[in-house]
Amino acid sequence: MVGGVLGHRSLSIITALVASIIYSRLRKDWPNPQEMVHRHAPLGLNGTVTIVTGANSGVGLETARSMVRAGSTVILACRSAARCQAAARNIERSEATQEAPVVARILTAACELERLEEVEAFAEWVKARYARIDYLFLNAGLTGIGWHEVRFSPSGLEQRFAVNHVGHHYLTKLLKPLLTRHAVHGRSRVVVVASRSHKFSPVWEIPIQQLPSPAMLAPRSWPWTYLRDLQLYGLSKLCNILFAKQLQRRWGDDLVAISIHPGSSMNTAGGQSALLPRLWLYLVSPWAKTVEQGASTSVCAALDLTLEGGEYLDDCAVSHDTHSEVDTEARAADLWDYTENLLNLKISHS
Repeated sequence: MVGGVLGHRSLSIITALVASIIYSRLRKDWPNPQEMVHRHAPLGLNGTVTIVTGANSGVGLETARSMVRAGSTVILACRSAARCQAAARNIERSEATQEAPVVARILTAACELERLEEVEAFAEWVKARYARIDYLFLNAGLTGIGWHEVRFSPSGLEQRFAVNHVGHHYLTKLLKPLLTRHAVHGRSRVVVVASRSHKFSPVWEIPIQQLPSPAMLAPRSWPWTYLRDLQLYGLSKLCNILFAKQLQRRWGDDLVAISIHPGSSMNTAGGQSALLPRLWLYLVSPWAKTVEQGASTSVCAALDLTLEGGEYLDDCAVSHDTHSEVDTEARAADLWDYTENLLNLKISHS
């Protein structure tokens, strides 16, 4: 009996070790952003202009670093000037051995996406300096997993919905004149960083004008607060994908819009909001992508000229593993109109 238990336990340990080795091997095999640059833009990106929101940490920082390394002039858009400057110094240090200095190709400007007036100020700052934008990475995002309470933006919108979706929609709208001009390498690219977590969003059985629904915002006791947080985060990420698809339908003659999933359970700043998420990230870190590997799909979406627009990428390839609402064209159109109406309402009362 004892021998059987020990044998079973040994088998479990061996199985876990084998799985660990396999997943570690897979982790090593995931490409890094520079491989994407060499594959899709071997001549570099000199003369191009890039904006990365949420560029101070995680996938955003690694995306910005990769675009700078490839030769693009990169604008780091972060929540505060201090975060921007810290990110710029980080990139400058890592690229100090490069032959050409990168300092002149890194610009910084604060852009707090939940504050519409700051989004406007950032867009004006960009338009005063550049005639076009070649690559726009809508990367910034709040997870809010473990907040336990619903938080709202200054304009009264649920904070994840405000930052992850509405703020990015508004920024893209304001930058339209720069995005729809002829870019250095063809049509401009808008890369919307979504997440596989969009599948946590409940199926929408209510009018779009009621999102997030009162039921999603209702107080809950622990541990059901985590489920609510996942649903609200998932809703904002579903909106990201629908926004990219509708952007492609509306402006597709002048730009290419693609949404992506960078990778699951990466140890980024966005997931460090509570004890349980931090513990989970620590436990799965040996098998999860690094944030540098997570940036590969963003860079791929920006540079792969075989992509026509409207695709959703996962692991640098087109994926159809999505929420049932993703391919609902009418829902994407409704979301666009709803967001436009929200913006008009909030701006008129600001």
